[in-house]
Amino acid sequence: MARNHAKRLADSWREAGLAVDLVEYVDTSTEPGGYVLTGRSQTSVMSCRCQSWLYRRWLRRSRQLWTIVIAVRAGQGDAADIDGPMPPPARQAGFAAAWDHEMAWAQVQDWIDGAAPLPPTLDAALASLR
Repeated sequence: MARNHAKRLADSWREAGLAVDLVEYVDTSTEPGGYVLTGRSQTSVMSCRCQSWLYRRWLRRSRQLWTIVIAVRAGQGDAADIDGPMPPPARQAGFAAAWDHEMAWAQVQDWIDGAAPLPPTLDAALASLR
């Protein structure tokens, strides 16, 4: 389900004229699985790392949690000039967290549309969960 939603997001970003990369990561003993969706325009690059976690509470059932870390940086323009200055490094733009994959992406879309800010830290995003 999440994989299909990520592919639909990538397709919609491509339709909007962005160059898009979608890279999936497998679950390991030290890192949860997920994917990174990166969109590039002439002026900027936005990278969104989406991960699935298992949230456990004492004496309660485990629950799946989705987080998205958004980073942005300036783009390279038409072509990277090897002799030119390097673009500034990416900066974290915010975090989204939700019990549902699509709800986490809805928070990101609201931020892209300028409708709502993203929490500045992962702790703040987790504190906003209901």
